[in-house]
Amino acid sequence: MQVCEAIARAVTRECVGAPVFSLIGDANLQIVGALGRHTNASQCFARDEGAAVAMADGYAQASAKLGIATVTSGPGLTHAATSLLGASRLHTPMVVIAGDTPLRRPAGIQEMQSMDQRRFVEACEAHFQALRSVASLGDDIASAFHRARFERVPVVLSVPLDLQAMEVPAGWTYQPSGAEPMVLEPGPAALRTILETLHSAKHCLILAGRGAIRANARDDIIQFADKIGALLGTTLLAKGLFDASPWSIGVVGGFSSPAAMELLRETDAILAFGAELGHFTTQAGSLLRGRRVIRVDVGPMTKTAPLQNMIEIRADARATAAALCAAWDDAARTGFRSASTRARLSAPATDDAPVAGDLIDPRELMRALGSALPEEAQVITGGGHFWSFPCLYLAQPKKGSFFCPLGAAAVGQALPFAIGVAMADPRRPTLAVEGDGSLLMNIQELDTAVRHRLPLVLVIMNDGALTAEVIKLKALGYDPNLAIYPSPGFAEIARGFGWAAVTLKGGDRIADIVARHDWQAGPLLIDARISRDVVVDPVSLKDLGRRQ
Repeated sequence: MQVCEAIARAVTRECVGAPVFSLIGDANLQIVGALGRHTNASQCFARDEGAAVAMADGYAQASAKLGIATVTSGPGLTHAATSLLGASRLHTPMVVIAGDTPLRRPAGIQEMQSMDQRRFVEACEAHFQALRSVASLGDDIASAFHRARFERVPVVLSVPLDLQAMEVPAGWTYQPSGAEPMVLEPGPAALRTILETLHSAKHCLILAGRGAIRANARDDIIQFADKIGALLGTTLLAKGLFDASPWSIGVVGGFSSPAAMELLRETDAILAFGAELGHFTTQAGSLLRGRRVIRVDVGPMTKTAPLQNMIEIRADARATAAALCAAWDDAARTGFRSASTRARLSAPATDDAPVAGDLIDPRELMRALGSALPEEAQVITGGGHFWSFPCLYLAQPKKGSFFCPLGAAAVGQALPFAIGVAMADPRRPTLAVEGDGSLLMNIQELDTAVRHRLPLVLVIMNDGALTAEVIKLKALGYDPNLAIYPSPGFAEIARGFGWAAVTLKGGDRIADIVARHDWQAGPLLIDARISRDVVVDPVSLKDLGRRQ
């Protein structure tokens, strides 16, 4: 057995049933070939290495399993930089097997593609694991998978080309890296600290992030919120988690409604489960100032410095919420739970004037789209000015999931990420919302989606511009036309790739198109021509400091 076959067999033992997202090249050709010849692993071949890694990211986030990708040396790895950085920022457990140039002095094309992979990977904030020799083969592979799984990070396993064809000693077997981490239970002292803090608070907010979703903590959190009379809110990445509760204020931060922001200013304590409490959720920290804050998570805060008055509890969200429910021996408190709060939350939001002309109002487009989605649909939104509209106006499907692959604040990631999400469960409908400029950065992956006949609807919020840049250019006194370009015929392009496709203009009904679509028949692209006149700016900070 050769090293390439040993790697292929190890992958299938570590990630049973998981697809491998690949773009084949000289330095990973033998590994991809061995996966095809010696294992039953399914392979999804992307058209760009960065897209392959984004697909593995989407698969990992949607399936709660490890994502696997493989790329070639040199530009094969460098193309993956943005996707690696984004996955690292979102703590995605993933192993990227990167072919590398030979250990001996490379020549020809291999010399041209030679680079210091370790320095490059670490610059992308991912972890690097070299395959050092045949003797260390099992340890090196297991180390990569163990770190990815237990530390929830992308790990690049670098495999030199000349090692791949070497023979493994007879009788070699691979020992997988281990099972999933054990649930971290909160200790008695931690529970006592939380309860003592909340007992003295009158108006509490319970804030949940992706960690709460991963821990399946929703029901236990709602039960505890009922006991203490708390409002329920989420980070953007946990959008929709509490929508069924009448006490939900939705997304906390820049995407909060005016009524929710007013209620947030009245809170005197915040209990956060599995949330990073980053810049946009906390509105530059204003949400946390002057309040008692408790953060429950299995890992420490990484991008935001903890406040001095913050209490950090290292524990599983569901286990902690369940333990708090059992330990709360007081009568249920009123807190925020009043008719006045209900009236404030249910008051209709007011929008600006409707859009004039033949172009579509993006707010109405998202409202209509949300009403037409199957209840188990998975929703992905990309980045750009348009992302405010699905985040604010698209109702989250009742049994669906929401994803926003913006760990590196990079546009153009939605389509490949959505392909990975769709492959995690091809029975579930998947909706991706992307911008016109953003799609053109990864438009080649239309081919990947149609080859796998994915149940994917791609809605293009097409305003014929890089609108975020249009707004900024205008504000700075420059010519906004520098960021306005004519749009290609996306529907015609999609049909050329084999998609079903329509161009949507003012007066057309997106709900009817989506309702008629057979999701299992393959992907559909909707080129929605929207107006640039509606401007939403969730990035401008609002002060959520406590109102005494």
